[in-house]
Amino acid sequence: MKPVYFDSQIPEKIAKEKFCFPEGIMMENAASSLENAITDFFKELKPCVLIVCGSGNNGGDGIALARRIFGKFEVYVFCVKNPKTSESLVQLKMAKNLNVPFLSESEFNSVLEEKKVNIIVDCLFGTGFSGYPDEKSSEILLKLNSYDCLKIACDIPSGINKNGSVYKNSKNESLVFNADLTITMGALKTALFSDSAKEFCGKIICAELGISESIFNSLEKPSAFLLESSDINLPIRKSKSSHKGTFG
Repeated sequence: MKPVYFDSQIPEKIAKEKFCFPEGIMMENAASSLENAITDFFKELKPCVLIVCGSGNNGGDGIALARRIFGKFEVYVFCVKNPKTSESLVQLKMAKNLNVPFLSESEFNSVLEEKKVNIIVDCLFGTGFSGYPDEKSSEILLKLNSYDCLKIACDIPSGINKNGSVYKNSKNESLVFNADLTITMGALKTALFSDSAKEFCGKIICAELGISESIFNSLEKPSAFLLESSDINLPIRKSKSSHKGTFG
């Protein structure tokens, strides 16, 4: 069984305090996990990567990713909202000093229209998202979903809140990033497995943030557990004529 958390920010905070993690180390490890996923998918090609960022630490993860892959791949960053957390502002300064391309809204639209983007990385909202996506964010999510390429969500697809709820507009369109792959940071979240959210998550990979998964999961009692195939012991059917009532 794998532990699942309603709020993974609690063990993250404990880890920072208990193990004296400096500011930004978890962000750097999150970016490294995203980088590894992109490299694994495109081992022999140099993809064009578009990273869409918000104002929080989820956006900081995306900016850190851009800095790490700039020079290896063609990369563009579009900040829907300006970074505001201390860690994301540090990442912004480093990326700009490296001349990572940051796009205006018109340039963002041009990149989608004129270039063949191979990967879109969603770093718009994080697990702390609440409320309803504003008009600008809603338009961008719909535009990203309509683009044909590999889509990776950082931590949780944007538009899914902590309760696993998703939102729709007046046209009944889901205002959620439709990911092929979700790289969730530190621990699995209950929100990823709700009935309404799970169709937007794609394949889910849990990435470590600087300490092993077992130590991270020992810092806080999980909210639930996810059953794995190894947890289920099915009866051995010696007879081909056995059916669901044979074993009671």
